[in-house]
Amino acid sequence: MAVDEVSAGVIRDWLVRYAAKEMSLPPERIDPHAPITSLGLDSLTLIMLTGDLAEWMNQDLPASLLHDHSTMDSLARSLAEEEPDNFTDKLPELSRSEPLPVSFSQERLLRFAELGDAGDGNLVVERFAIRGAVDVEALQGAFSDVIQRHEILRTTFQKHGDGFTQRVHDQAHPGVFEILDYTGDEDGAFARTTQESSRPMPLQTGPLMRVVLFKLAEQHHGINLIFHHLLMDAGALNVLHAELKHFYEQRRTGALSPLPALKLQVADFAAWERQWLSKEGAPHQTRLAWWRDYWKGEIPLPADVPMRHHEAPEVTPPAASCHGWRTISPDLVEGVRTLAREEKATPFIVYFAVFTILLHAQTYQEEFVLGSYVSDRKRVAAQNLIGMFTSMVMTKVHLVGAPSFREWIAHVRQQHEEVTRHQELPIEDLHDSLRAEGLPVPGVNIIFQYFVDPVSTFLLPGVETSRWREISESTMPWGFQFRVMECFGDLLAAVRFDGNLYRESEVPAFMETFEKLLRICLANPERSVRDLAGELGWW
Repeated sequence: MAVDEVSAGVIRDWLVRYAAKEMSLPPERIDPHAPITSLGLDSLTLIMLTGDLAEWMNQDLPASLLHDHSTMDSLARSLAEEEPDNFTDKLPELSRSEPLPVSFSQERLLRFAELGDAGDGNLVVERFAIRGAVDVEALQGAFSDVIQRHEILRTTFQKHGDGFTQRVHDQAHPGVFEILDYTGDEDGAFARTTQESSRPMPLQTGPLMRVVLFKLAEQHHGINLIFHHLLMDAGALNVLHAELKHFYEQRRTGALSPLPALKLQVADFAAWERQWLSKEGAPHQTRLAWWRDYWKGEIPLPADVPMRHHEAPEVTPPAASCHGWRTISPDLVEGVRTLAREEKATPFIVYFAVFTILLHAQTYQEEFVLGSYVSDRKRVAAQNLIGMFTSMVMTKVHLVGAPSFREWIAHVRQQHEEVTRHQELPIEDLHDSLRAEGLPVPGVNIIFQYFVDPVSTFLLPGVETSRWREISESTMPWGFQFRVMECFGDLLAAVRFDGNLYRESEVPAFMETFEKLLRICLANPERSVRDLAGELGWW
């Protein structure tokens, strides 16, 4: 729907309905004339709203859109009056016969990657159980359809001078889809998934995805999906699942209409991104100036957890990656939602705030740096792409003084909104700029993430799908990541980390302590964060 066909009233009503859904409120409770900042939508939600609005209007919209207007009403009137700014009109012409640029998100992963013959182990893994009469031929065909639709699933990567390039291949790598018969041996099949999930992928030759379907009984299968992280993020998994469902049903019945053609591919986005964020341009210079100001002065140490090995472990964990998870009590989940509404925040901000207090309690640090992931799918044409569109932002945590938990939530929300608004700048560019003047650079060991686990969206018509024994996972080539995620109606706290750096034996106690602190904070939001941390008995 083109913008000149949409009135301000229609846009305003769309915004009100969206905000009401996010806040779990009836639309009549949302005042479109009230300040947007009073609605309790944090920066992550605002970026998602911007992307969904762009898709609905079929128009490119800037990430700062909702920050640049005081109310929904003024935003709606502005959009109704402006000429469309279509992102796809600005895409550079690219030949697929030549090496293609990589995106900044891809480059960040490639800097950590092993490009040699041994392969790289930064993988995204999903495991599902399928019960019912699955059409194996249709399922295999559906994967082929998705691979042909998305170039990134047929892409390999090479070192090129000081940087990297990607090459798109005409056909999928042979052997991407494998069928194994483990009838009567589900334990053996699941053990095989562990082997498959720890096998590195060669970035220069591929394949960078594998699908293994295990036959466990006549109407019982397990499926193991493995992707290199360069190909896939959480948003991409949602796209993958939706398109698999579409193509599977289409191959079974032939009844569905074709999907709309993709307007661009990941390589097109990467080329545009590098052109838009060229170091001489205003977008780059503005963001660099903001980040330099943000990190001026003494830079705190990276946050850490008291689980580090004092000496190297005797046995190296597989892929140097370990995992742990815990289901959070349902009453706490509802308590978080209630407090978030009261404080005009979102659950992400509440969980993030609790996690910072936990780190403070366990390390005695009042100032530290904590990382988090944000999605860069704000461009309308990127909404339906499979690919890696995730950026990491680093936040300074200053737990100085004695703010109440409510006050701390407000502070966390405001700061996270600011850093997320400027998240497009590659971290490496900031580091290079600071190092050039002999200034210290910020670093991060711990990353916090909140999301809806895409495993909940893997659905196939005519069969029942569910998680196969464990949550979906991905390997962690360095550091420690703490995730809070919604999965099949449950809320899970999960960790993944480099087992060469951290002691896996202490994970259960760490997870239990997080839930304990969460309960304490929800019951006493007026108390100071210092007192709440003291309730854990660490001081």
